[in-house]
Amino acid sequence: MIKKFITLSILTCVVLGFIQVVNAQLPNDGKFQHDPASFIGKWEAKSGDNTYELTLKSGQWLLAPPDQFVDVILGELTYRTNGKITRQIKRDGDTPAFRGFLRSSPTEISFLFSDTEKNVNGNGRMIIDPENPQKATWTLGYRERLIILEPGEDPGPRAKFDIPMELEWTKIE
Repeated sequence: MIKKFITLSILTCVVLGFIQVVNAQLPNDGKFQHDPASFIGKWEAKSGDNTYELTLKSGQWLLAPPDQFVDVILGELTYRTNGKITRQIKRDGDTPAFRGFLRSSPTEISFLFSDTEKNVNGNGRMIIDPENPQKATWTLGYRERLIILEPGEDPGPRAKFDIPMELEWTKIE
């Protein structure tokens, strides 16, 4: 019972903290501060034999509480090895693979990245090159894990991303 109460308390604090971060980046009406058009479309990055395609589009996300829709950039990833699709990360129920929030600059977004298949989540930043708006960089980092364990219980190894944490992207559409 105590373990469930502590888990629920921690999750509530994390959700409320996330809402504060999102609200700090959005005006009160939940609309984009800048036009997201420079991010919308298909982006491609390469690393060795792997090619990654990130498709971004405008969308809305319901924050509850306070039951407010906010404008976000939603995305899906496709992985290719030697030209063949090897993996796709798409929306899983209410969890899109990529949720981006425009920052104070029209060329920068903060994003949350969720890979439900690998059970790993992260946050990052994508910045468009102001000199060449067809190029962007992305930096991805791990989010903290919330695990409540009994004394002596092993949390197991941390899941890892199978996409590089730093990539150079080129807009292809």
